[in-house]
Amino acid sequence: PFGDMTLKGWIWYQGEADMAGDFGNYVRRSGYACLQVELIKSWRALWSETEGTTDPLAPFGIVTLHPSGSLGRTDVGTLRWAQTGGHGVAPNHDMPGVFLAQAYDLGDPFTDSACYDAGCCGPDVRWAGGRGG
Repeated sequence: PFGDMTLKGWIWYQGEADMAGDFGNYVRRSGYACLQVELIKSWRALWSETEGTTDPLAPFGIVTLHPSGSLGRTDVGTLRWAQTGGHGVAPNHDMPGVFLAQAYDLGDPFTDSACYDAGCCGPDVRWAGGRGG
């Protein structure tokens, strides 16, 4: 239903649930790496079907998975690699016009109780999501 809309580009943030899956490889046409490349190609094709609407190479941004977004699994680097279609960088020849928004520093190093135990989340702390007023 949205295919006839004109878009300037996309920002894609996703991946935590895929930490348990097959990271794959685009060359072997398997797993997350292949699905990521095909998602980009299919969305660009859909939204640029009507001439004069969305650019067929409209920017596509991928937010990399942050360290604490792994659902307790340890292979975040391999998923980040898969997010680039198995090339390690973006843009690349399989993903032109794609950029990465690095989220290395977005993870919260504290569990809820550890934050309070460390004195970082006391009642006088005022930040979005904190318990303090």
